Amino acid sequence: MKFVQIILIIGLIFVVVLFSGCVAQDNSCPNKCKNEDQLKQNIEEYFSLNPNSYTIKCSECIFERGGYIKAKIEKDKEPLELYYSWGWCSSGGTDCGWDMCFTSLSEKTDDVYESVKNKFCNQISSKQLNSNNIPYCTAEAYDNTKEVKNQCLAGEFEKIEGSKKSLAIDQISERCKDRIAQGNFDCWNRGSRE
Repeated sequence: MKFVQIILIIGLIFVVVLFSGCVAQDNSCPNKCKNEDQLKQNIEEYFSLNPNSYTIKCSECIFERGGYIKAKIEKDKEPLELYYSWGWCSSGGTDCGWDMCFTSLSEKTDDVYESVKNKFCNQISSKQLNSNNIPYCTAEAYDNTKEVKNQCLAGEFEKIEGSKKSLAIDQISERCKDRIAQGNFDCWNRGSRE
């Protein structure tokens, strides 16, 4: 009888260990970005996060014109999601903008969220040259950048649901104009130049 109990206990332990191993593998969140050093350098450049202050849980990246980075990271054991893409910036100054998304899922990372929000809100531009079909955009510009920056800092481009905060900004930059639009708040389910 004791032999059967021991076998059952060993079998139960085996099943628990096997099941916990399956649960720990999250196939929906793979690390597809093969150059983690470049990814961390870009995260530092775009989001001002120290590369030694977080752990990458999963990521995707394309490091070329029209590329993007996205990652799920943990900072102080709290989850964050980020996305940043940059334009092709083809000849003639078209598609030179960027779009971004940053999500904090915990009040413990509010300071990080506010820092990222402040950085991006203060680098946006919103102006249009009243060119009257002048080919080199030399006429006077209508510039409401200050107004749009203030709207951004006041929460125009963010979504808050409980302790979850998301910031999503699309900076559209073309030859004779810059404008801002609210972006997609789903940081992880985005691809290049969405």
